[in-house]
Amino acid sequence: FDLPVKQSGAFQLRLALRDVASQRIGALGQFIHVPNLKNGELALSGILLTADSSDDPRSDIVMKRFRQGTSLAFAYTIYNASIDKTTRSPKLKTTTFVFREGVKIYGLEQPVKTTEQADLQRISTGARLQLGPALTPGEYALQIVIEDQISKRTATQWTQFEVIR
Repeated sequence: FDLPVKQSGAFQLRLALRDVASQRIGALGQFIHVPNLKNGELALSGILLTADSSDDPRSDIVMKRFRQGTSLAFAYTIYNASIDKTTRSPKLKTTTFVFREGVKIYGLEQPVKTTEQADLQRISTGARLQLGPALTPGEYALQIVIEDQISKRTATQWTQFEVIR
């Protein structure tokens, strides 16, 4: 769900839920950083993870647990990219990294396609990552680094996920 905030900065987000059927209660908390989009700085949204095989009962999108062999789709939004005056489009490069226990095990650099974007100040993009045999069960971190090749600015975002059998 979208949660509007009135100002940028660091926040602790807390959420509590009650299951009406079982009366069980659950809670979670997470620190988040809300960028100041009004100042024109390059920024990234959080990263949304989902499994292509959503009918797999062992995939847990909320807990970010995905079965080995699954194709993991991830999406995010890039805010405030610079626009080239000649081409009237941004020139962005994304690098996707996967880490396990602080060690980089995967990295891929590619340009961001912006030709079909309705709003060049809010560019929605993403990719897929095959959770193949090299990603053995365990905890991983996915990091996205965006480079604005016009302004030479960068923005980074990351999320964690778990690979299960």
